[in-house]
Amino acid sequence: MTKLLFQRAFWRGALSVAIFLVLWEIGARSKVWMAPEYFAPFKDLLGAMGFKKDYLPWVGAVPAPSAVLKSWIAVLGMHGYWQSWYMSFFRVMGGFFAAMLIGIPFGLALAVSRVAHGVGFPVFEVLRPIPPLAWVPASIIFWPTQELAITFITFLGAFYTIVINVGAADHVDHDGEERAEKGHERDRQLLGRPEDDGGRHRRRPGLLHLELLRRRVV
Repeated sequence: MTKLLFQRAFWRGALSVAIFLVLWEIGARSKVWMAPEYFAPFKDLLGAMGFKKDYLPWVGAVPAPSAVLKSWIAVLGMHGYWQSWYMSFFRVMGGFFAAMLIGIPFGLALAVSRVAHGVGFPVFEVLRPIPPLAWVPASIIFWPTQELAITFITFLGAFYTIVINVGAADHVDHDGEERAEKGHERDRQLLGRPEDDGGRHRRRPGLLHLELLRRRVV
């Protein structure tokens, strides 16, 4: 932690967040500081451009960070707020772990078997571009309860990324066998496999713990 505080990258990031919040606060309060008459020409310009004259476009229509913080503090003591946290946590984790249980074996199958890749990958690529929100109507029909429908949407959000990260990435790149071999060599070095193992076991048990470290989808 002490080392982090002395890094320039940390302070640049903190400064950028602070500037963003200050500009958000100023823009959200534009209804107040644009009230004087000497802002009339600027208001007329906004009106000529099709915007409302009373505040800055977009940012003036949202609450200020100070108002958001005040409202958040007000709901901290409410039972329903923490119940929502509890339910959301189990929905997200349920979908995430289901995606891991299905996505990791599926991704490994795509990586080590040409037959599995030839059969499963085309269907995977057809379904992958569909955004999870587009599945909401179907999930309501498919699943008997609202909780399962929400968990299913979370599952879809993680499933495709997990499959690609586990083993299909070499095939998704579409850069040919040479790039795939480079990926296999990188995995062999990371997992400490000998050079003469034939390549058959480069992406199996040792890859599972590496995959857990790479989970960054939630």
